[in-house]
Amino acid sequence: MKTFRGWLNEVSAQKATKDFETYIANLAVLSNKETNPSKLKKMVSENSDKFGGIRPKDISQVVDSVSKLNKFFSGKVWTKGINANFERGLHKGIYGKRSEAKADIILTSGGTKYGISIKKKGDIVVASSQDPDEFENIFWSALKKCKDDNKIDMSTNESWSKVIGEVENAVINMRDNVIGQTKSRILSPDWFNKLKAGKKNETPEEQQKRKQFFDDFEKFIEEQNKTISEDYEETRTVIAKEGAKIINEKLGQNDTLREYVIWEALSAILKYEGKLPAATHILSPDGCHDISNPNSNYVKKVAKVANINIRGMVHGAMRSGKESAMKPIVKKLFAGETIDMASLYDDMRGMDMSMKIDLKAKDMQQLDNHFSMMHGQELSEGIISNIIDKIKGLWNSFKSKIMSKIESMKEAVSNVLNIFSKMKAATLLDIIKFNKPKVSGSIKIP
Repeated sequence: MKTFRGWLNEVSAQKATKDFETYIANLAVLSNKETNPSKLKKMVSENSDKFGGIRPKDISQVVDSVSKLNKFFSGKVWTKGINANFERGLHKGIYGKRSEAKADIILTSGGTKYGISIKKKGDIVVASSQDPDEFENIFWSALKKCKDDNKIDMSTNESWSKVIGEVENAVINMRDNVIGQTKSRILSPDWFNKLKAGKKNETPEEQQKRKQFFDDFEKFIEEQNKTISEDYEETRTVIAKEGAKIINEKLGQNDTLREYVIWEALSAILKYEGKLPAATHILSPDGCHDISNPNSNYVKKVAKVANINIRGMVHGAMRSGKESAMKPIVKKLFAGETIDMASLYDDMRGMDMSMKIDLKAKDMQQLDNHFSMMHGQELSEGIISNIIDKIKGLWNSFKSKIMSKIESMKEAVSNVLNIFSKMKAATLLDIIKFNKPKVSGSIKIP
């Protein structure tokens, strides 16, 4: 589970990410089919041993996720929940990296195990690959599966043959020239400005040493930038950008082909041959979705809006963020050790090239809204979660007028208000479902 806002801090966020996944697994087991957010939140507060260190801002996301999980798997009781990243004996995969499970958690019910990929609310990374073998085989395995399932004869079907050939050529180019390679960028001299200020627990002497060091390093960077070339920017703006553009454009010409690629990126079912730690479901505070096959509704929707990108990820220690990366350097400085600025500069400016398949929440939301209008369906739970506060304010502003006209319906109105207070399952239709009240005038939703 990763979000791509702030992806430069990936390493420092890994423990928090794994903890978040474990909290969901723990609450799922404790929940006993419960879907009420208030009751689930109480379970979290009453079982501190299962949720030690949980951040207040994560509690609602954990609770909402488990509520959505239990609604989707109605009636199932989870008897065991584990973080798949720490589970041994799982399938090692037939390609790419063996160390990362696609299913973040594994839940057991009735003897059946379910691999579930966990996502936080907001923008997400559908798939990430810095390994050339992993990168190319996401495409190779998906293209082969697509051809086999659809009985495509490449020797006679020219349209399919052309699209697949162009995608394969672009993937090979990225594999050989970009993915997994470390490129050098030119640092901005003021890149470490925020680290010049000393910490409260540092002595005035240490604070002065810190400031002097970063002032000197800034001057060193300025001098180095005059003599050292940059290959990252050219790779990023020319080779990587053009390659990603070709892959997106060619896959965009064939919906079925794109759905198979996104399906494998989401689930890794082909990589793990349908066994754990492949993921068959996606779970987030916005909902739980089946991704067990490329024809599932969620896969089709993601395929329409997900974007395949090739970009750089900061190298080595810098992945944990500037302050974390520089902490041991400052410690050596305070201990009186000499800092090799040339070596430090080289370490700081490395960028590891990787593929990221990104999914922006706003794009998915707009797609849901479009489908709702096109097919007369209710708004998705994700959209309702975002506008529910406005709905509650709207209801409160005109409920007194309605109450005066439908006095005999007090009990029904109360029930609807209770639904809104629980907030998760309500839609605009709930306002008018009870006995079809007649409301005159116009209402403006802010």
